[in-house]
Amino acid sequence: MSNHLELQPPSQTAEPASSNPALPSCCKCDRAAIIQDGEGLAYCPDHAPSQLWEDTSG
Repeated sequence: MSNHLELQPPSQTAEPASSNPALPSCCKCDRAAIIQDGEGLAYCPDHAPSQLWEDTSG
C-alpha cells in the first residue's frame, strides 16, 4: 500500500487544525498551533513569541 502522493516535503505538509482539536490553527499562518498566550491567541512553533517559551511559571 504505497502511495507516492504521501511523499511530500515536511514543509509542505502542515497539519490542518482539525487534526488537533485541542489547539486552533496559528493566528499568523495556517499551521497547527502548539502554544497559546494569555489572550487566547495560538501560535505554531515558528510564530510563537519567545516569552511564551521562556515564561512557563505563569
